[in-house]
Amino acid sequence: MFQIRTRRLILRDLVPGDARRLHVFFADPMVTRTMGYIKTRNLRETRALVKRAIFHNRARPRFSYSLAVVRKADRDVVGWIGFGSAEKRKLRIGERDFGYAFRRDQWNRGYGTESLRGITEFIFRKLQGRSFFGESRVRNPASGRVMEKCGFRRLPRRVRGMDPGHRCYLLTREVWRKRNGRVRT
Repeated sequence: MFQIRTRRLILRDLVPGDARRLHVFFADPMVTRTMGYIKTRNLRETRALVKRAIFHNRARPRFSYSLAVVRKADRDVVGWIGFGSAEKRKLRIGERDFGYAFRRDQWNRGYGTESLRGITEFIFRKLQGRSFFGESRVRNPASGRVMEKCGFRRLPRRVRGMDPGHRCYLLTREVWRKRNGRVRT
């Protein structure tokens, strides 16, 4: 099973048993109000989403990673983070993109920042990525702050093909390298 370990968290491949724990926040309108890709209405939809994610996680070569964010201290699933190859229409922005969501009772604990730093390091060190981007809705400034803490820079203008209600943040290998020292291969 694929996993990334950070100081407090384990980011690991989803398993079927995660559906019930993920549903708590995939169906929470406060969590998903600014995103559509993980929003579910019932446990059946969440199970189907998890099943699709597991299928894509098992693909070889692997193009996407859909991960449960698990707190090391008690093995509780506190969030979800996913990343993969960008859609064809967004390749002019960067080669990979990501998304994340956390249970509302786990907000403001630094888990988003810690998770994003973990996958960013994996992308630039292990996958030898060149660029990585994320989007956030204008009405969700907290998500933009998480990206900025991780070194992402907000693109100054609207990006063609992106919803006008979104802001785009980009991190290149060069900028990441300057922030984190020489990249080891």
